[in-house]
Amino acid sequence: MIEFSAPTGSLNSGPVAVGARWRNAVPWLLGAFAILLLYVFMARPYLVTGTVPGDLGDARFNAYILEHTFQRIDTRNLSYFSPKIFYPYPGAIFLSDTHIGSAAFYIFFRSLGVAEFPSFTLWLLTGYFLTFAASYYVLLQLGFRPVVAVSAAIIFTFSLPSIQQIGHAQLVYRVGVPLAFLSLLNYLRSGLLKHAFSLIAWTSLQLLCSIYTGVFLVFVLAAVAAWSLFLNRRSLSLVALLRLSQIDGRSLVHGWSVRRWTMLLVAAVPAVGAILLLGAYHHWGAMYGLGRGWKEIATQIPRPQSYLLMDNLPYWKVVYETLIRADVPTRHEQNMFMGFGAFSLFLIGAATTIAGNVPRYQDNLAKTALLALVSLFVVLTMFGNESLYFFLTYIPGLNSIRAVTRIIVVLMFPAAIVIATGAEALLRTQPRTPGLSAVCILLTASLLDIAMVQKGGFSRSESDSRTDAIVDEAHRQSRGIANPILFVMEGDEAPYKAHLDAMFAAQQLGWPTINGYSGNSVPGYDYRSTCETPARQMAAYESWHRQHHAGPEIGEGEFLSRLVFVGWPRCDSGGSIAGESDASFGPPLPPAIAKFVSLIPLSLDKHESQLAFEIAIRNSSETRIAARSFSPVRVSWRFVEAGKDPEKGAGWDPRFQIPKDILPGGDLKLALSTDLPKKPGDFRLEVSLVAEHAFSFYDEGTDILRFAQIISVP
Repeated sequence: MIEFSAPTGSLNSGPVAVGARWRNAVPWLLGAFAILLLYVFMARPYLVTGTVPGDLGDARFNAYILEHTFQRIDTRNLSYFSPKIFYPYPGAIFLSDTHIGSAAFYIFFRSLGVAEFPSFTLWLLTGYFLTFAASYYVLLQLGFRPVVAVSAAIIFTFSLPSIQQIGHAQLVYRVGVPLAFLSLLNYLRSGLLKHAFSLIAWTSLQLLCSIYTGVFLVFVLAAVAAWSLFLNRRSLSLVALLRLSQIDGRSLVHGWSVRRWTMLLVAAVPAVGAILLLGAYHHWGAMYGLGRGWKEIATQIPRPQSYLLMDNLPYWKVVYETLIRADVPTRHEQNMFMGFGAFSLFLIGAATTIAGNVPRYQDNLAKTALLALVSLFVVLTMFGNESLYFFLTYIPGLNSIRAVTRIIVVLMFPAAIVIATGAEALLRTQPRTPGLSAVCILLTASLLDIAMVQKGGFSRSESDSRTDAIVDEAHRQSRGIANPILFVMEGDEAPYKAHLDAMFAAQQLGWPTINGYSGNSVPGYDYRSTCETPARQMAAYESWHRQHHAGPEIGEGEFLSRLVFVGWPRCDSGGSIAGESDASFGPPLPPAIAKFVSLIPLSLDKHESQLAFEIAIRNSSETRIAARSFSPVRVSWRFVEAGKDPEKGAGWDPRFQIPKDILPGGDLKLALSTDLPKKPGDFRLEVSLVAEHAFSFYDEGTDILRFAQIISVP
């Protein structure tokens, strides 16, 4: 028989005395302590500040898909398969990950009344927690002592590559990786079908959580199975293993029991779900002609130096640029270094395994994990201009996998086993003090790496302000239009931001949008939109619709008549740049414009408890100041006690948004009023401008307007 797990009695056995109870409590206490540490390192920065993990790109896309799933359950008239993006194309949910295996947690938080982005943050942190719990459990089952198991589980769950990829939130849920790994080892040890069913269930669940991690898990399991069978070919061959499974299958059929059939049915649910999901991906992929060419895939194949690259770890970036200095294509996807502490333990574990200084019950496990990693390194890595992965792209569906580098988040589990082996080896050394000290230093270094690595995040208010501005403008532009279709264009802004702004605004409005952002795109799609984009995308849709007979029936005339444009530069109905209006929607202003903006006092009158004042805003720049924007320009003012010099940034609470554009070289006159201070005394009125969510004009060169008149409040 193959021995993968700890010897009998090594876990939770023996008389339940006080010492035994304490030993049984240690894994739970260590797990709780680890979760507390990880709350401080990972969760607290997001939960306390309200920052959303990721960036304004892929993180918002994942949040959009999760919210779409929630709205489909909450609102029956939505199509789950066809979120209202890339309109009128159907099946857009299958252009990227669906999150169908993990969306229940997001739905749970939303059902409690938590808002969209906080629910997204809690959903992501739940994924980390479940992945940690699963990996910790599996490492304990594999015979590692609790302190080693909890450390290796942390290194796998919160690996630096995983944190580097936090914007791709679909990669966080890896709960199926360790559990499928354990199920495979148990099956190879016993041939029992219950372990095969468990293997199928956990692998299927991982596919439902993320196609990327599910496919990569299959790669890892295939390598582990191959090397395990090879290493144990004398004790249990493949033929003998299948014979054991056949015997167990007969007992399952003839020895009917509720428990065994229930287990089979439970395993069948995710398996059927995964088959249906893969079938849907194949169906829509064929309809849209999806797939990647080798040249595109090759840019995101790991290079040897990729395994030593981690730009978000400040000290290591300096080391890399000093000692290695080798650049790689699509560098943001190639950060695969596991950290100094983890890598040191990995090297110790590899050396220990090769030298054969591993306990017998862990020897096959360590060798299997190490050989699987080495073989996958050889197959998946680009050496020069060649990679064996080229041949795998001929397997149906694999040419849709672009970012092969992301396999590192799955490879980190067999790596964690080798790391745990290294830690165990150090703890067994005699005398114990040097080995124990080395383990403590390297594990501390691993935790410090997790703490120090830069974690992406964006302000919830920044995203909301962009969405709210588009929603408000869309309401204004859609008066008199039935069943409007949203189209957003944001000039020189990054195209993905414009598409996601449109998607969130359309989701809030309940409208379809021709904008879209996903892992793949539809025929006629323009990543950088122009005024001709709607007509071009509609023409491509009509051709596609005639060929596939899918999607809604809609003519070009109706399509264009329902279009509501928001953004800049303006487009007219003919698809060309339109003339500017008195109050347009424009791009956020650069801070440098403040040097060319001045405020001119016109009048100041006191009326009982009110103060009326008039000012003029002069724009001496060559840039039009739009009335509406993601960072709208607003007038702000404050009262300052006469003879006092307050802090420059204090007291600017009132806001008044400019109602019209200010043309280059033009003035805008405004009549404003405000309540007098409630505190008696003599005051002066000061006025300035604010680009909301961006900058204050007084910080960038615009002089604060100070009225000369003293305002006396009795």
